[in-house]
Amino acid sequence: MYDRSLIRAHYLQRVGNTEAHRVMSVLKDVERDVLNLLGDSPGRVDFENVTRAYREASKVAARETVAAAERVAEHEVAWQVSSMRSAMPIEVSFTSPSLNIIRAVAREPVRGDLIDDWFDGLAINASNRIRREVRVGLIAGESVPDVVRRLRGTRTEPGMLSVTRRETEAIVRTTMNQATTRARELTYAENDDVVDSVKIVATLDARTSLICMGYDGREFPINDGPRPPFHFNCRTTTVPIIKSWQEMGLKDPTVGTRAALDGEAPADETYPAWLKRQPESVQNMALGPARAALFRTGNVRIDQFVRDGRSLTLTQLSSLE
Repeated sequence: MYDRSLIRAHYLQRVGNTEAHRVMSVLKDVERDVLNLLGDSPGRVDFENVTRAYREASKVAARETVAAAERVAEHEVAWQVSSMRSAMPIEVSFTSPSLNIIRAVAREPVRGDLIDDWFDGLAINASNRIRREVRVGLIAGESVPDVVRRLRGTRTEPGMLSVTRRETEAIVRTTMNQATTRARELTYAENDDVVDSVKIVATLDARTSLICMGYDGREFPINDGPRPPFHFNCRTTTVPIIKSWQEMGLKDPTVGTRAALDGEAPADETYPAWLKRQPESVQNMALGPARAALFRTGNVRIDQFVRDGRSLTLTQLSSLE
């Protein structure tokens, strides 16, 4: 379950990329219209209309994000049940939470605010950002192409509009993480006759936050204690700790079977160490074939690789698994 959960967590990050790109396309339509309007006559832009356009688009973005969170939560419950069932060397009956409860977790507040509120604030910030940059450009006597270029950015230098895109990605990815974490917790609670507790597992590399490092490896009872996401863009996941044979009221199996059920990865194992003992196919999926080949040589640290921005749909995720 530990190995499968870490592979799954990596795949889910890529699903989050897919959903973030989908949501960003909604806001990009507004960006394009605003930039076209600025190109015609920046001094006559009605920023009240710009704000309204962004807020309308943000409502669509919020609905898309909730719908995506519902899909990924349903997918996570099905995967958890299937994975626990196949990981057990004996036949065990597992229960899934109801569909209505699963979908409800997608609408829960994220980092203290509802998803609608996060996107509404993003829309207002985006409009104010454009207004400020246009005014700065006009006062400084910049040409219209210069103002547009500063907003849009270049191949080598991101523009001011990239801030909105990063904020959108953060909201969507964090929502996806929370939805899957809550879906897992619901599944653990439904099967607490088998699941003993919950272990927090962080992706340990150069981008791991201090708070995630601090929680990595800690175990908590079901529905008790902190759970990811601990911050925006959090990549930390949870793993179920299965009860021992004795705790489930079963006789001791053979030594080999006991090792399969009660075996656990070392408590101090890092993500690079975990990835090193995975098959090449998993390493290739995590890093890409070229980077995985370098990783296998042992001459390159995993934190030297750039962030994996590849995307994955839920259909592709099911196929991979």
